[in-house]
Amino acid sequence: MDDITAECFCVAFIDILGQKEALRAFRNLSFDKPKEQLQQEWARTYESTAGFIENLRNSFNNFFKSYTTERPVPNSIPQDKVSLWRNLQQTRKLNEYTFSDCIQYSVSLRDTGEYYSPVMNGLWGILMAYGGMALFALSQGKALRGAIDIGLGTKLSSGEVYGSVSLDVYELESKAAQYPRIVIGHGVIDFLQRFVNKENPSLASKIDNDIEVCVGIKDHLLKMLAYDFDKVVILDYLGETLRTSLTNTDAARKYFSALINNAVKFIETEYAKHMNANRMELSKKYGYLLNYFKKSGYK
Repeated sequence: MDDITAECFCVAFIDILGQKEALRAFRNLSFDKPKEQLQQEWARTYESTAGFIENLRNSFNNFFKSYTTERPVPNSIPQDKVSLWRNLQQTRKLNEYTFSDCIQYSVSLRDTGEYYSPVMNGLWGILMAYGGMALFALSQGKALRGAIDIGLGTKLSSGEVYGSVSLDVYELESKAAQYPRIVIGHGVIDFLQRFVNKENPSLASKIDNDIEVCVGIKDHLLKMLAYDFDKVVILDYLGETLRTSLTNTDAARKYFSALINNAVKFIETEYAKHMNANRMELSKKYGYLLNYFKKSGYK
């Protein structure tokens, strides 16, 4: 028990919607069919279920790495400051735990060393990756619902963070999210506003360069949060911060445009499908999502 500690984590909880319906296709697979036909049917079913989850996990990890990988040292950095630059570019390890159609990602926010920038880099990576993955999933015909919060927990050998923070994100996803969106818990806002503050003695004890990086990341993260129509705070993955990062080249702009177009087509299709089937609750949820895209300037 001596090596089990409670610490502060940022935890992102992801529920991949529509998987139960897709998984029912497994029941229709008959072993009486010819092997080749069975294999083809299995491949189609796998692609939309377990295969998609694997693809989503890889996408999240790739997004996280792209936002946290150490950048080349600028020529403007003096030689005696290169080591400091690299230290401030470090990031926390991303933890991952998958169960059924849900995924939990986390990074530790515990202050373990001289610099706090690695913690903020990890927090930046997890929010940016979640936003990018949410848009990517929609473009692939899948909707995500989830939550991000900060609180206490302990990391198990499986990679799962277990504690009050895991309960908080689960309740936010299952009760507050309501439709395919990413709800932000009070712990995230409280952490950014109160802890990542020059007046906070813990942060004020760091060197000026470290403080500057942390406060800069905080400002960017706060711009990624927005109030939804029902006053719930959400991750605004269609906002300027993520959009700017995904459209920094001509090729990236074309890719982003394709993501948006495919996502909107999927949402409109789901909305119409549920309306025609008189599934009003489901159609309403996709209507909310469609309104979010329209409000963000994408129709």
